[in-house]
This record gives sequence, structure tokens and C-alpha cells, in this order.
Amino acid sequence: MPRLITILLLLTLGGCVIYPMRVVLPLETTVVDSSTGKPVPNVKYIRVVCDIHDFSCKEPTIDTGESDENGRIGLSGHRKWGVWLPLPGGLPAPNHQIAIWAEGYKVVIFSQYDDDIERFKNMQRNIKVKLILDAIPKKIEC
Repeated sequence: MPRLITILLLLTLGGCVIYPMRVVLPLETTVVDSSTGKPVPNVKYIRVVCDIHDFSCKEPTIDTGESDENGRIGLSGHRKWGVWLPLPGGLPAPNHQIAIWAEGYKVVIFSQYDDDIERFKNMQRNIKVKLILDAIPKKIEC
């Protein structure tokens, strides 16, 4: 026990923080048509989140599905206990990739670092991530 207290004290004094950090952010949104402002029903979505320390995305959190009839998407987040080292600009953030699309609409990609989902897919070694990302339509279905 004294050894554990010593290690925790050294980590804290060294600038590390030990607490349950949010590794997957929650998402609550409504997808609306930009020209009418009306909700778009049955929007398909894919969210891939790579943990803060999982640079190669070996164990991603993957959410897929459809919005409800009112265009609402609600995805939960979760926290993970760990030792976190603050970096310039704050604590590190998980890597989120989100794609949404509906029949008659353009595919919209939200990415934490780059909007090129193909580049992100090509960097992956995890075949499950690649297969999930292959489900995103490549063309505009207008």
C-alpha cells in the first residue's frame, strides 16, 4: 500500500492526473434540412471513437444506426479511469469520426482532425473499423 501511495504521489507531482476522463463524448443532435429547417427522418450514422491512448485505434467505440422520425440522434459517452498527462492546450481528447447521410442528401463527415474519412480508413489496421467505414456512401445521392 505505501508503494501505491508513493507511485500516485509521484505521478501527481510529475503533472499527471488520475481520474475517470471522458474517452467517448456524448452526442445529442437533430439533423435538419438546411433549406427548409425541417428535421430529416431516418438519417443513418456511423461514429468511430479511438481512445486517447489508442493511437492505432485497436479498440474503438463504434456506434451505427438511424435517427428517429424527427431526425434525432442520441449517443452516450463514457469515462475511463487512467493516468492522464496534460499537454499544451489542455488534456488530450479522443479521436472522433462521425458520418451522417440520408437518401436524397449529401454525406456529411465530422472529424476531429481532418474531414478525409478515406485517409483515416487507410491508416487503420483494425479490419472492423475499415469494414464499418466502407458502409459510408461514396457518392451524393441527390
